[in-house]
Amino acid sequence: MPCNDHLGNQLESINLRQSFLVINSGDEYTNNHAVVLALGNTDAVEMRIVDGISDTDWIAFNANYNHTLSVGDGLKTVTVRFKDIGGVELSSVNDTIQLDTFLNVAYFNQSGASTKGDLLHLELSLAQELGATVTATISGIVQDLPLLDNGFGGDTVANDGIYERDFYIDTPIDIDLPASATITDLSGNTSTVESATNIVLNTSPTIKNLTNSSNIVAGEMTLNFSTDEPATATILYGDSLANLTNELDVSSNLTKTHTVQLNGLSANSMTYYRITVADSANNNTELEGQGKLAPAAVAGLGAYAGSNEVGLIWNVNANAAGYRIYRSNDGGNVFTLVNVSELITERFYVDALATNDTEFH
Repeated sequence: MPCNDHLGNQLESINLRQSFLVINSGDEYTNNHAVVLALGNTDAVEMRIVDGISDTDWIAFNANYNHTLSVGDGLKTVTVRFKDIGGVELSSVNDTIQLDTFLNVAYFNQSGASTKGDLLHLELSLAQELGATVTATISGIVQDLPLLDNGFGGDTVANDGIYERDFYIDTPIDIDLPASATITDLSGNTSTVESATNIVLNTSPTIKNLTNSSNIVAGEMTLNFSTDEPATATILYGDSLANLTNELDVSSNLTKTHTVQLNGLSANSMTYYRITVADSANNNTELEGQGKLAPAAVAGLGAYAGSNEVGLIWNVNANAAGYRIYRSNDGGNVFTLVNVSELITERFYVDALATNDTEFH
């Protein structure tokens, strides 16, 4: 644009000379020898591109030039020289880009875990290559778990090109297979590899939530329990752990919930039992226990309010030696034993500690 000198005289307009080189729109990395050079020089009619031992010699100027980088990975410096219409060489420009066409996975190892509750350690080396994105997948356990090179999450040393991760095994799954890792480096090279050895996990099923209910009149006891993974179940029972003469199939198919009823039990004797569960890999767990037939639940219970007292009455239970009474004043969430010192042998009870205007359960 026109401008004036210090005396106010208008000066002749001039064009500023622009000269530049940009490789692949300014990318820092590439995995392809073929790149695009964006070039600019207001006075240039010829150009010469030098890249290592590669030299195009003088060619016609072109603002967009498809260039093939010199052989070999590494930092590439491309220099472009210019000449004007009079053959005078102008100032040269250069730009750099990192060529990386190969992803080198030195090793991928797993260690530390053999059963539920163990800490699995995954470690993958890219031979000191930094900045890659690495994820690991273990079928049935975890999908696309990031491996780290930042000194956290199980990574021993930050920025050493070794990508690591600790992972807590919180499932009873049984497997014998490798971990799979997917890698993408800064240049866009990708690779998928498997761990050098298989992850072998074997976990026996856990028996939990065991409950026992019985009917002394019918001579039967019902056991309910669950397992933390699908399993089959059997039970042995008898009058002592050394004399478990009866056997029943509890669950012949793999399931997490199990129920069995023991019949023909003596009303006055302890019944001993041993439960055995097995998962699909035939990992076994045993649980021993004992129980005695209990009287049936109280029937015919009635409650009658008085002034600061509640009277209770119920049907006689022929097989009961006595009764314990529990009271709740919070809607049935928490119960407190009323007769702490001794059993109630009658079929009635007066709770003299009740208070007016309070709902009891």
